[in-house]
Amino acid sequence: MKNKIAFINGTVLTVDSENSIAEALIVENEKIAGVGKYGDLKGSVDANTEVIDLDGRSIVPGFIDSHIHMGVLGMNSEAIDCRYPYVKSIEDIKEKIAEQAKIKPKGSWIRGWGYDHSKLIESRHPDRFDMDEVAPYHPVMLTRTCAHISTLNTLGLEKAGIDNYAPDIPGGIIEKTDSGIPTGVMKENAHMAMMKAAMPNKAELKTALEKADKILISEGITSVHDSGGYGEMQLEVEKEAIKEGLLQIKVNAMIFSFIENISFVENHIKLPVDNGNDPHFKIGPIKIMIDGSSSGPTAATIEPYAIDPSFSGVLSMDPEVVDDIILRAHKAGHQVTSHAVGDRAVDVISRAIEKALIKYPRDNHRHRIEHCAIVN
Repeated sequence: MKNKIAFINGTVLTVDSENSIAEALIVENEKIAGVGKYGDLKGSVDANTEVIDLDGRSIVPGFIDSHIHMGVLGMNSEAIDCRYPYVKSIEDIKEKIAEQAKIKPKGSWIRGWGYDHSKLIESRHPDRFDMDEVAPYHPVMLTRTCAHISTLNTLGLEKAGIDNYAPDIPGGIIEKTDSGIPTGVMKENAHMAMMKAAMPNKAELKTALEKADKILISEGITSVHDSGGYGEMQLEVEKEAIKEGLLQIKVNAMIFSFIENISFVENHIKLPVDNGNDPHFKIGPIKIMIDGSSSGPTAATIEPYAIDPSFSGVLSMDPEVVDDIILRAHKAGHQVTSHAVGDRAVDVISRAIEKALIKYPRDNHRHRIEHCAIVN
């Protein structure tokens, strides 16, 4: 590819302060060198310029995704797609698992994603007993569409160290039968523990990131705020993949992990705020996650849910711990954010940020909340 490219004979949507529309665009060394009428720009077009005739088509700035989990997106692209309407019942899901069990080596993970129990004919989560019928020799993990709940078969539970006497995990729920046996349905911190058990290796994650990159670029997304997923390994693999030229996308990486949330965050709070000079990779805010999803539903709410007056979601981190982490990260000069969906969780985060700012005032801190969906 030549260092200079001229796009002509089209519609260039600049999205500048005046929403100007141009007809030509010149890019040199990956930077915009000129935009306007072709007649005004053609003087800079020479023999070393690649000229692309848009033939009336449009150019728009690349889209920026403000919150995505690139590793999870890539892993899901290889997993069983359990979204509605591709599957409409637990029987449909079982058929897809059985197909994978025929081709995957015994003992290897079968992963699926995107099911919504509220849309399945049975109106319930698939459970270990369903999956044991079709894949007794493979560990199976299906992640709900909200990515805060998963369901595993017996072998999957065993791989994660969950037996019939497993106690609840702090900040999580292990769903159980009336007789006290785990059904395989795991919520919040219990689900995160399952993610750790079914974690991909480094090579698998790099392949997943490459696939996520291709998906995003194909949709016109050129930059992402990657909300994390697989902790230190994902950060390391992203840097490697960008250095090796495997990713085209620009990554702003939040410091967050589903599998090692606090330890990963704690390690980075101690590091100086330094983004280096790589235009394709930047470190974003320190991030924690303190509740679940509104559709689970597991978001931490002030009032209980109408569907279950005894349940008001899961606050997966004690407020005192939240206060301490945000205070120390803020004091160290980091930007901080948190996954907080329910109004109880939003209240915890907003109060923690307020306390940090009162104790250590700082301009342009840019602290924020991810999702912030239910607000009183």
